[in-house]
Amino acid sequence: AKAIGLKNLMCSGVSDTKSVQGYKDSSKLFNEIGKRLSDEGLAFNYHNHAWEFEDLGGVNGMEILAEETDPALVKFNMDVFWLYYGEQDVVGFIEKHANRAGYFHFKDGRAVVDSEGKRRPNFLELGNGEVDLKAAYAAAIATGAEWIVSEQDSTLLTPLEAATISRNYLRTLGV
Repeated sequence: AKAIGLKNLMCSGVSDTKSVQGYKDSSKLFNEIGKRLSDEGLAFNYHNHAWEFEDLGGVNGMEILAEETDPALVKFNMDVFWLYYGEQDVVGFIEKHANRAGYFHFKDGRAVVDSEGKRRPNFLELGNGEVDLKAAYAAAIATGAEWIVSEQDSTLLTPLEAATISRNYLRTLGV
């Protein structure tokens, strides 16, 4: 990673998303990896999804990661769609963890209920969903964000069409 000029490495999972111990075990490993990467001039980032916000008996996984990891060694690659989908206050989360803001994934969409009655994510191009991207952008910039990445999990459009729509939306924010 260093040889090709990268500054950030990212992980997007823990050993067991359904247990407090899984997050605690992963936190210990993340601190160790974060230290090794920091010694090499690289940053370790944890990428959130919605599952980290599921209740684990009065606490959620992101709370455990925030408590059990060293902010100097473990940054957060904050995905604003998953914050929204996980029913979090997107701006509040960014502000609360500003000292951990590694970089951001901007993704848009909405929560829908499928034919089986299950809540599912519906991914859309930036500016076409329900995420308050303008507020998220302002909060991200306030952290001193160096990177805001447009991320599209799926689309009915061609990749070029989807990327063009999202890029044009980012331009409206001044990016």
